[in-house]
Amino acid sequence: MAHPGFFQRQAHARRNTILLVFLFLTAVAFITLAVCLVGYFVTRSESSGLAFHHWLLSNHGLLTAVTVVSLIVLGSLLRWVDLAGGGDRVAKMVGARPIDPDTRDSDERKLRNIVEEMAIASSVPVPEVYVMDGEEGINAFAAGYTLDDAVIGVTEGCMRRLQRDELQGVIAHEFSHILNQDMRLNLRLIAVIFGLVALAVLGRVLLRIGFYSSGNRSRRSSEGGGGGAALAIGIIGLGLMATSGLGILMGNLIKSAVSRQREYLADSSAVQYTRNPEGLAGALKKIGALSNGSRLLNTPNAAEASHMFFGAALSQSWFSITSTHPPLLERIQLLEPSFDGAF
Repeated sequence: MAHPGFFQRQAHARRNTILLVFLFLTAVAFITLAVCLVGYFVTRSESSGLAFHHWLLSNHGLLTAVTVVSLIVLGSLLRWVDLAGGGDRVAKMVGARPIDPDTRDSDERKLRNIVEEMAIASSVPVPEVYVMDGEEGINAFAAGYTLDDAVIGVTEGCMRRLQRDELQGVIAHEFSHILNQDMRLNLRLIAVIFGLVALAVLGRVLLRIGFYSSGNRSRRSSEGGGGGAALAIGIIGLGLMATSGLGILMGNLIKSAVSRQREYLADSSAVQYTRNPEGLAGALKKIGALSNGSRLLNTPNAAEASHMFFGAALSQSWFSITSTHPPLLERIQLLEPSFDGAF
């Protein structure tokens, strides 16, 4: 029987995740408000000195707000559609290759056997298994929208370096992400962040049109107009870049916090599945002992998918608040004493 603290940590992680997703949506609202503030100052001369809250309800304000939200939603939807292929699409996005079910490689057979064992134990369809060749760090991911399109991928270092019980702990961790529907949440976060990035791209385009088309602007001005409009476009572009840049930062901060909470939940669930905390703890210790740890050095789109991995995929941030994963030592300490005698 599991120790009461085990289930308390699971419930606490779920509550925190709900709160953090709410904060992410709040950040999107804040970006919209910030862009509206830029629009207010740009059109202030045409607004007869309206206060900001009155301007916000005017045609100018409503149009600005609807446009910003539409751009974010459109960018997010485009990325969502791009990821509609589910786990297979994500695996290809990070350059992973599927493992042949009839492979003769002993490590690949061991990996497939462990995945099949965990699928049977979890009563879910066996996910497709992928490996990220050339990545010596120890890392893994689970991706997909549903149980039917889920995949599990591991780095070559994870497959080659870990003992069976350690690899089983990592795979159990990834099965937790599948069963707790973290995969869908992770894909949503990718899509929303992409929407904010699209807003920044639009800002750069408008900035170039407004400030770097000096020859055309001067010609239009000499013909009796256009200079003021071009300047306004440039200011709007600059405002979009500034506010969307802040939004991307906020989004990444919240994405990182969401990821950290889901990692705590997946660690504790992995122990519940395997009844062996030493396996997962051993894998984490090996990450700490490696010079590359869990970092991905040759993976495309690693930054975009960093929150989906078992360990920190990128170089460690100076500020822990931007880290997508809890500190290794903290994860190990939470595993070892907490589950002593728990099963």
